[in-house]
Amino acid sequence: MIFRYPLGKIILHFFHYCYSSRILKYFRVWMIHATRIVLSFNW
Repeated sequence: MIFRYPLGKIILHFFHYCYSSRILKYFRVWMIHATRIVLSFNW
């Protein structure tokens, strides 16, 4: 679903970058929950 939208791809790239970043590794769990909340809304 989300892959069809350019904004969705940007979010996925941003999420992947943050997930792989050592600096933001402590926010990994928070970002996973935040992503679930964002995906729960209708585009």
